[in-house]
Amino acid sequence: MRVAELHDEKLFKVPPPLKGDCPICFLRMPSYISGKQYMTCCGKVICSGCVHAVENTRNTKVPLCAFCRTSAPVTTEEADKRTKVRIEADDPIAIVDLACDYFKGNNGCQQNTAKALELWHRASELGNIIAYLNIGNEYYRDKDLQRDTKKARLTGS
Repeated sequence: MRVAELHDEKLFKVPPPLKGDCPICFLRMPSYISGKQYMTCCGKVICSGCVHAVENTRNTKVPLCAFCRTSAPVTTEEADKRTKVRIEADDPIAIVDLACDYFKGNNGCQQNTAKALELWHRASELGNIIAYLNIGNEYYRDKDLQRDTKKARLTGS
């Protein structure tokens, strides 16, 4: 009898959401970057539909995070502070965003390819596939790095 109960519990257990699902509506996340949004307050990636639904139900100009209901940062200093907190928590998406800022010289970061590569390596160790892609692209395309097609292929380009 107990074996049957254990089998039923295992069979009808609610599966955890897939990594590519929206944490609110549990629908598959769109493949285009414009179909999803990264939230620096909680580190969640939320589909644009859920973000839009929360924005439409509020009458204020300051939007809320659709997941944790934290107000969006009003100043760039506040946004930078939230990003730093996410980086300290080893959030690979925040690390990749900072690496891209260093690579392009955006958001007050001095253009620094070596620092970008260092951050992409850190994010790739945490399993971020975008970091692997960026590392591979740099080993394949950058003239300052010695072109290494073997490393480029191993990392994803």
